[in-house]
Amino acid sequence: MHRLFVICWRSYCLLSFRPQIVPAESKISVIVKSLHSNILLAIDGQEGFDLEPNSVIQIDKAPETIKLIRSEKRSYYEILRTKLKWGESMKSF
Repeated sequence: MHRLFVICWRSYCLLSFRPQIVPAESKISVIVKSLHSNILLAIDGQEGFDLEPNSVIQIDKAPETIKLIRSEKRSYYEILRTKLKWGESMKSF
């Protein structure tokens, strides 16, 4: 079994950002580059944090794990493709 995690970049004005799936051992650094001073970081849909330009965000795996429920009717990837609209034309949005 491959251990992975998903990073979902969210931008209210751009629909082209897609979730990124990376190996669980990855350690990712993101430097905030923006001309705007009102930058909000929300983690897992929880409380937001205001960030300043040039802030550094470190992303890595949490020590906790979860188990996912498997559907007998559809594969995990089929469910992802449907929910995230992967493979669909941007014109259909």
